[in-house]
Amino acid sequence: MAKFNAGIPMELKDIFSAADTGDLDRIRQLVEERADVNVKNAAGWTPLLYAANGGHGNENPYLEIARLLIEAGADINVQERTGWTPLHRAAHNKHPEMIKLLLENDASLTLRDSNGHTPEQFAEDAGRSDMAQILRDYPGEIVEMRALREKLFREYVENSTVLQQDTPCMKPLRLKLR
Repeated sequence: MAKFNAGIPMELKDIFSAADTGDLDRIRQLVEERADVNVKNAAGWTPLLYAANGGHGNENPYLEIARLLIEAGADINVQERTGWTPLHRAAHNKHPEMIKLLLENDASLTLRDSNGHTPEQFAEDAGRSDMAQILRDYPGEIVEMRALREKLFREYVENSTVLQQDTPCMKPLRLKLR
């Protein structure tokens, strides 16, 4: 990792090291101190790319590190020098829970690496068909969740007494929904 962090101030190198080694406590501290979660090293890697590249399973710290970085404003669709995103990294390293976390936070399924591969195409070509299947199936879940959210919002609007009042800011909303 040393050659990739050349030219980065020492105080910023710490976030790379913590993300790369799975040091959850240090990441928490750095996020609380408002460290730059989108800082890039010479290879274009960010702390989120290191977290997405990390260990397996629900119990490992990398999933929580990624969650903290995302909540702190990490760019979910950042691309390193070869065009890989955190989603490409997670698919490459067979991290289904990381893939799901990234997708739940609006990771793009359509960004392409320098070879023109989306994360799904990359996973398929690399023989990681199980990861490709997760990526293939996920848009259906997104569509279902959006439909459910819209249905619940419509029900809320129809049953809400607050929105039944003629207030200037709500009138356009009510007209659009009818």
